[in-house]
Amino acid sequence: DRVVVKVLVTGARGFLGSAACSKLIGAGHDVVGVSRTAHDGMTTANLENSGSVISLLNTVRPDVIVNCAARVDFGIDILPSLFPVNVLLPALMGQWCRANGGYLVQASTIVVHGAQVREPGSQTPDQPDTDYGRSKWLAERNIDQSGCRAVSLRLGGLFGRSGPEHLGLNR
Repeated sequence: DRVVVKVLVTGARGFLGSAACSKLIGAGHDVVGVSRTAHDGMTTANLENSGSVISLLNTVRPDVIVNCAARVDFGIDILPSLFPVNVLLPALMGQWCRANGGYLVQASTIVVHGAQVREPGSQTPDQPDTDYGRSKWLAERNIDQSGCRAVSLRLGGLFGRSGPEHLGLNR
C-alpha cells in the first residue's frame, strides 16, 4: 500500500533540487519540477512574482512542496535582492500549504547560526550575520508564522569538506 503524493520541487535544476527530484521519482511519487528557465520535463515559473507563484500552486495543487529555490549570495547590503525568492516565496508557500492542507519542506542553511560557527547543533542560537543567513532565517520565521505543516532543513555546505572557500562551515 504505497502512498503516492504529488510533490512540487522548486529549484529542480539545481544541485539539491535535482537530487530531490531524482529520489522522489525513484520512490514512485508524482513530481513536478520547477525551473526559472525552460528545460525538458520541467515547469517554468517566475518565483519572484507572487501572482505567478499562486497560479502555479493552484494549478499543480501539490500535496508536498520541496522548496530548493534560493538566491545564494554572500555579498554585503544585498537583503533586498534576496528577499523575493528567499523570504517571500517560502512565506507564500507556507500560506498556501496552510490553506490547502499541504506540507512544506524548506531547504534552509546552517548559516542562520552565523557564518563562523564551527559546530552548529540543536542548542546553537540563531545569530545570522550575513544577509543570506538573515534571508533564510526570515523565511523560517514566516513559515512558522503561517501555521502550515512544515520542516526547515538547515543544511551545511553541499560540497563537503573540500568545497569552495566561501563555504567556511565546511572547514
